[in-house]
Amino acid sequence: MALNFTLQTYTNIPIKNILLYVFVVSAFASCAPKKPKTVVENYDKTLLVNYYLRTDKTNFVRGEMYAYHEGGDTILPNIESGTLQGEKMSQSKINNNTAWRMQINEEFPEASEFKFVLNHAGYQPIEATFETNPIKKFSIKEGELSISKGFTVNWDGPRISSQNETMIIVITDSKRQSASLNRIGETAGSGFSVDPIQLQYYNFAKGPATISLVRKTMVDLPVSSYYKQRAEVEYYTDDLTINIVD
Repeated sequence: MALNFTLQTYTNIPIKNILLYVFVVSAFASCAPKKPKTVVENYDKTLLVNYYLRTDKTNFVRGEMYAYHEGGDTILPNIESGTLQGEKMSQSKINNNTAWRMQINEEFPEASEFKFVLNHAGYQPIEATFETNPIKKFSIKEGELSISKGFTVNWDGPRISSQNETMIIVITDSKRQSASLNRIGETAGSGFSVDPIQLQYYNFAKGPATISLVRKTMVDLPVSSYYKQRAEVEYYTDDLTINIVD
C-alpha cells in the first residue's frame, strides 16, 4: 500500500514540474564546488625556482620569480600564478616557452620581511619568505673620494656577516661615468675601507659625484623532494653627493 501511495502522489504532479525538478537538481550538482586535488609529490622532474627581491627605504619593491625545469628540459612547468605579499604578479613565458617569469613593481606597506608564493598546479604552494637588511644611512668618513688615498664607507645597519653577502659601491662622476666596487664577505663592523688601487682602474672626472650602496645577499633555500630554490635579495640606498679629488 505504501508503494501505491507513493506512486499515486507523484502521478498527481504534472510531468513538466518533474522535469524542471530534475533539471534544477542536476544543475546544482554540476555547479557544486569540487575539492582541489593535490597530487602526491612524485614529480618526475626537478623544478627550479629563483627569486629576486629589490627594496629601498621608500618600500618600493621589485620582485621577480623564475620557474623552469632543471637540466635544460624544454617542457614548461604548469605554474598557475605567483604572488608577493599576497599581490598577484604578472606572468609571462620566456626562453622559448620553457620557463615562467613573474614580476611585480609596487610600493608596499613597511615590512621587515617579504613572502613569495608560487602556485604549481596539482601541488602544494611553494612559499619563501625573506628578510631585508636595510641601510638607513651611510657616509664617507673622509668627506671626499680620494683617487690616491682611497676612502672609508660606514653605514647604519648590520655588518656583512657571511660570504654570501656583498656590499656594492656605485660611483657616478660628473661625466656620467659609473663604476661598481664590490666588497664580498664579512666585515668587522658596519663599514670598510676602499683601497686606492681599486679606484685607479677608472678614469673618474674630478669634481661632484654621486655614490650609493647596494647590499646584496645570495640565499640558498632548503631542497624539497621535487624542487630547488635560490634567491637574490638587494637593498638600495639613496645617492649621496660628494667630491672626487686626487
